[in-house]
Amino acid sequence: MRSRRSIIALWVLGVVVVANCTPLKSSQTRRWERPWQEETGSTIFRDQMVNPSEVFSIMLIIGGDIVQKAIAQMAGKRVTLVAFSFGWVAYAFNGLMSAFGDGSLMPDPDFSSSVIAVRTGNKKSNNSWVLCRLIRDLEQEVENDFQRWYEQAEGELPESSRLIDTEDPKVKCTIVDEGDTGLVVTMCKVSPSILDSWFILELMISLEILTILKALGDGGIPDQHQNVVLYSLTVVVQLVLAMIPTILYGNWSVLLMTFSGTVLAALTASLKEWRLEKYKARRGAKGLIAITRGNGHKHVFVIQNGKHGDSKHINLEDLAGAVRKADHVTRTKSVILAVTWVFFLLLAGGLSDHTWFLLAVGLCGMAHNVYVAGRHVNSANHGIPVQVNKSFGKRMRNSLDTIQFFAENNRFRDLKATSHLAMADNVFESWFGKRTMPDRKVFETSKRPRVMEVLQAVEREYTGVGLALLGEFFPSARLDDDADREFWEKARAKLQEETQNKT
Repeated sequence: MRSRRSIIALWVLGVVVVANCTPLKSSQTRRWERPWQEETGSTIFRDQMVNPSEVFSIMLIIGGDIVQKAIAQMAGKRVTLVAFSFGWVAYAFNGLMSAFGDGSLMPDPDFSSSVIAVRTGNKKSNNSWVLCRLIRDLEQEVENDFQRWYEQAEGELPESSRLIDTEDPKVKCTIVDEGDTGLVVTMCKVSPSILDSWFILELMISLEILTILKALGDGGIPDQHQNVVLYSLTVVVQLVLAMIPTILYGNWSVLLMTFSGTVLAALTASLKEWRLEKYKARRGAKGLIAITRGNGHKHVFVIQNGKHGDSKHINLEDLAGAVRKADHVTRTKSVILAVTWVFFLLLAGGLSDHTWFLLAVGLCGMAHNVYVAGRHVNSANHGIPVQVNKSFGKRMRNSLDTIQFFAENNRFRDLKATSHLAMADNVFESWFGKRTMPDRKVFETSKRPRVMEVLQAVEREYTGVGLALLGEFFPSARLDDDADREFWEKARAKLQEETQNKT
């Protein structure tokens, strides 16, 4: 009886609960009524998608490293134009920590590199971010001019090499370019009008190439014309986006925040300590200076300054080792700017209407800063203008003995296309006939020169350059080959003789 009564009681209780939870009107939202809950999950998500609350204030504290590198790239003149974007609050506090810490505003170099004085052979580790970026962009500038051709595949090939079929099923070919240094070394003479100007020698050894670059103008003054145009377009787009809620809804808070953020970003980036630290080096340098990532890398750049130090080019030895510490004025400015950005963050966190427009403004500025911080630029944009004039060590195409067959005219097989692209090509050929491409000649395989051969080729034309680089790429200074040993002994004797004649 007790169990039966318990079952009946539970059944009655369930009916009562269901009856009380059922909505009285069909038009009402069918959900469980909870007096303590005023919103449902769907309502919260819907409101957040309509007007994201506090998202912009959170975005302001991420991405500070991007802002720092964008400022480093643009710094060099009195006014540094960097767009207002996400990450400025984070950068302001990172800058404050750096000012009271190591005292450096510039970011650390992207990779390790070295600076070698050719005359003395002294080697110095590079601590300059702009010099590191110069090496990176000069490498790309030289490699963009490399010519490519088809060459017969023989012997051991790198894993990255791809084999391409030819009309002869027994023979495969591969694509090579001038950057794959071979047995033949390209030599170009310097015109007499350039001999008294500035040069940079770039050496690519074993995959190493020596390139001569002529200085174009004053150092330490970056060419920012393209950056100014891009910045102006970005600011115009940001202001137009910020004006939309003002025009449509009469809400001018987004426009005020955008304008204030743009002005505050310009003030923060235009601290004179940025350009002083970026180009902290003497002018009027003379002699040859080599810059390189180090042994095992493709490129080495050797910079020849004016003979008497009468040029305005930056002394790269000073630039590589210069360390600037923040003074009391810089620390005071950093504190004021950090407090101002915190106040700006508080105002941004209070916005609740039309916040999508403010997010669009920040996203537009972030796209600008990411592009500026990472893009490859020419040497003039770095404030160290040089021009490539000559290259040593390029791989030469063997044009004397051309193999009498051609690379197969199938661009999908050439590019190692996926199966669905190959299937599409078959369908195309079944409808319109087989496509033909111009024949591509396949040349005989050329050999790579030894590191020593490239160094000797440079030393024959530019006394002392090969000797200075010998210790970098052969640290043990042990020469097993008698011919190599004899060559460098004569090179040292020649260098000593020329030095004595100058004195």
